[in-house]
Amino acid sequence: MKQYYAYYVILEPSSDGFGAFFPDLPGTASGGVNFEDAVFSSKECLALHLHGMEEDGDPIPAPSTRDEIEVPDGCRLALVSIDMKEYYPDDFPEENRGGARVGAGRPRNSGRQANKRLVVRMTDEEDELLTRLATEAQKNKSEFIRDLIAAQA
Repeated sequence: MKQYYAYYVILEPSSDGFGAFFPDLPGTASGGVNFEDAVFSSKECLALHLHGMEEDGDPIPAPSTRDEIEVPDGCRLALVSIDMKEYYPDDFPEENRGGARVGAGRPRNSGRQANKRLVVRMTDEEDELLTRLATEAQKNKSEFIRDLIAAQA
């Protein structure tokens, strides 16, 4: 398992915060109530997604450079770097200091403000469908997901 990763995330403003999407990792989405929260949440999302890909044996794509990423109007771009040992210490036993994961497949830091965050890992087909449905509803993906969840309550 690789320990360090860095990918660019696109942060899209919405009526209730920011949605966060990794252009190099389709199907990866998170968000937050403000810019800083969305960046923090995107780190957890990145760790969860890459860990899942590694567990599934999926190839990890090389990160794009800043110049290779098209940032939609009104959106912001941030470079997110993570240390997988911070999220999954059990996967690095030679330096394990007794940390434990909180639930299978979830980063150990995910308990912070969990009621305000949603981290989603989906297939390319599911991401395409979500994008289409959100566009038809004239919402971004984060808003659309939150509306779906609210409708189930």
